Amino acid sequence: MSLNFIPRKVGKPKTIPPHTAVASPNGSQPRVNDEFKGKGKATLQTEPESSKAQPSDEDLCTVISLAMSDYAIWLNSDVRRRLSESVSDGNEGFISLSFLLNHTPSLRGLLSSSISETVIVKALRGRQSHLDVRMMFTKPEWHNWDKAKDQKDAGMYEIRRKDWEGLISRMAAYTRVYWDKRTLYLECLPVHCKSVGSIGRFVDILLTCSLNSEPSSTSPTDPLVFSPKIQAVTLPPHHLAKSGEEHKCKGFAFVIFTAIEHVEMFLERWPWDRNRYDSSPGHTGNLDLKEAFRFGFRCLSKGGWDALKEEYLSYRTKLVQELVEFNDERRQEATSGRGRLDSENDPYQQEALISEEQAGLTSCLSLSSPYPPSCLIFVRSIHPETNKTTLKSLFTKSFPTTPQSGKQTIGLDYVDYSKGLDSCYLRVTTPGHATAIIDYFTLNKVAQGSGLDACGSPLPLKPAPHSSAIMVELVLGRREQIYWEKVPLKVRTAAVYKCIKEMGDLSLQANQSGIGTIGREDDFDDATRRKKRRK
Repeated sequence: MSLNFIPRKVGKPKTIPPHTAVASPNGSQPRVNDEFKGKGKATLQTEPESSKAQPSDEDLCTVISLAMSDYAIWLNSDVRRRLSESVSDGNEGFISLSFLLNHTPSLRGLLSSSISETVIVKALRGRQSHLDVRMMFTKPEWHNWDKAKDQKDAGMYEIRRKDWEGLISRMAAYTRVYWDKRTLYLECLPVHCKSVGSIGRFVDILLTCSLNSEPSSTSPTDPLVFSPKIQAVTLPPHHLAKSGEEHKCKGFAFVIFTAIEHVEMFLERWPWDRNRYDSSPGHTGNLDLKEAFRFGFRCLSKGGWDALKEEYLSYRTKLVQELVEFNDERRQEATSGRGRLDSENDPYQQEALISEEQAGLTSCLSLSSPYPPSCLIFVRSIHPETNKTTLKSLFTKSFPTTPQSGKQTIGLDYVDYSKGLDSCYLRVTTPGHATAIIDYFTLNKVAQGSGLDACGSPLPLKPAPHSSAIMVELVLGRREQIYWEKVPLKVRTAAVYKCIKEMGDLSLQANQSGIGTIGREDDFDDATRRKKRRK
């Protein structure tokens, strides 16, 4: 006879009050509202994970193998000198693994990721067959004055290539032309090729598939073992990359092969002018081969890449030269006032030309116009420490004086200038005032000697290297429209009214537009000067 379990207290479960955090059986945390901040919120936040992932064993083997290749030793004088000392001292071609990491630029990423030598050695012993690694039981004694550097480069392990005999003697036969013939430019790399190690393994697998008669996933070469058929993988720097910054893969890279036959085979298998959909990988189960066809992988020889680079640079230079010539022509037309300087010796012809243009402008200008055309001037090479008052006095001197008062006519409405700049915009009343400013500063080469120079100093025949004459340009077309769009509507309307009034056709334009009150000068001035009172 068995007794059933009887609880000590039988009753209804206690009602849980609202907004109370209760630990669930599966250990889930209560949901935290990110919009509100509480005292306990900091304890619920997860710790930030490492932003940089650790490289895999395959990547470690690949980059170490590339650092011990013929090209890397030929290019790195420090490693080449240490190998020569190892052979002459009877060390059988072994060098310190720590020395290799510290003196190879492509391996600086391993140092920044804080990977120990033991992890690298385990990866090399499991996958690399052409490299020997051994442990040093005694600390090496270097007879150099920099003891701290020797202790840093000593390490616990030594590494060498199995074909170390005669390695240094082969370096004399290598030249830049020798390696350029074995260099290929690769483009449209798959997305998983983000590092030197992944690109090296990807190219090695494609090369192994090309060497076989029928590419398949059952290749006689283990894909995890990186063979020394590749000498180097280089990532071109970005044009905005800083000096000393680690280069990142942007979908293209340079690869140097060991044999020139492999280069020709790769060019034939993955040509540059190949359509990404002109062939298919077939029924192969190789994932890298499928990815190469999917992303349109292609390659180009170093000579072909240099030819395309020269073509691009020449085309870019041509475009820049054409743009400079076009801007010079526009600037010359603007500063010359559309050919008015040709008739500067004939004042009657010049006055007739200006009157004719003003009459044509008056016929198309009305009070409903968005802005007064040909009344905007762009000025360069002014003093950076000047101010608006000085600039207004400087440019007003180009206007003619009235016979009654002997003063310059008021034709400069506004000086659009910001402190510290060497350029500004001038808004004048009529196109005739713009012509007067342009003609004056085209004939008289003057410059501001100081920030408060309101008269302008004549430029000498041999000016200083950093001094230049004030240059003026009439702003027309789209640039003029964009500028006036940023000006408030009230200011634009006042500028149009002032231009029509100055050109002597205000009453006619007001009658044609059917505007009554705005046609009167007193009413318009009162409306423009009235300020809103804050309540």
